Amino acid sequence: MYKNLSVIETQDFKLVASNYCIAAFDTSRILVKDTANKEIPFFISRDIDLQTYSIKADWKAGIRYKLLIQDSVFTDLAENRSKMQEFSILATSLKKAGKLLIMYELPQKNTNYIVKLKDSQGKVLDTRFLSDSQPLKIDYGLLVAGNYAVEVIEDLNNDGIWNSGIFVNKTLPEKIYKEPKPILIKENWDAEETIKIDFSVKPINTESKIQNPANDSPFLQNKQDRQKGTKNNFELKE
Repeated sequence: MYKNLSVIETQDFKLVASNYCIAAFDTSRILVKDTANKEIPFFISRDIDLQTYSIKADWKAGIRYKLLIQDSVFTDLAENRSKMQEFSILATSLKKAGKLLIMYELPQKNTNYIVKLKDSQGKVLDTRFLSDSQPLKIDYGLLVAGNYAVEVIEDLNNDGIWNSGIFVNKTLPEKIYKEPKPILIKENWDAEETIKIDFSVKPINTESKIQNPANDSPFLQNKQDRQKGTKNNFELKE
């Protein structure tokens, strides 16, 4: 069970699949229960990006819910099927949330970028695809009070994921920018930030081992597993 997840009482809980899915899914194999282990009604929908799922329910602030997704509920384009997963979700009051608006200044035209918003635990909460050199505003709406981080990938081949490069072809890994300043969301507060993307800036906390940012969530399987036809998981997005 994955713990310490949250949803604002008036908002939808979101899941992001690691792969694109177009097949119909069986909602009877998805359960939402409260602390008394009582099933509560919900509605789940898939966004036009074919990856994001929104779960709408009558969330009550202070109540911890259990979301159970049984085996093989979702199927991606390669016919990989999802594993059984269980999430522990705490409903948070509106009073403990704030709004976030970020102005992004992208470095150049005719280049695609992937912008990820992460929480303090490194979970990806939001992913956007940008391609304009002009300043772009993104309204992230309500977020639980706390610290957040922004990561930007230079998506040179426009495939929507980070590529580690190919040694034989002398192709370098796609560049990654990590905003060095944490973004603070306060309760009942509107935060506005401006982030200038500069890929020459090195992360403050560098690691000796290079990691694939596409796998920075425990809900994702690696590429080799997916190629073997094993079942895909979901990364979480609150």
